Amino acid sequence: MTDREKSIVIVSVFTAKGDMIELEKSIKLALEKGVTVNEIKESMIQLYAYCGFPRSLNALGILFKIIRNILSEGR
Repeated sequence: MTDREKSIVIVSVFTAKGDMIELEKSIKLALEKGVTVNEIKESMIQLYAYCGFPRSLNALGILFKIIRNILSEGR
């Protein structure tokens, strides 16, 4: 597995567990490793069927919060 693939797996694990604190950290690391926002978003959308809509929706909220912060910083 590449680092990017491992990052997607880690994001998926924390999404499934509902661990939003670790999820936020793992999303930031995944983005640094070159995972795209769309790849992260798609994995979260796929997960709703397996771990429930609320957890996926909460995870998407964390992702969008991170995106807003990145855009407000001008990166």
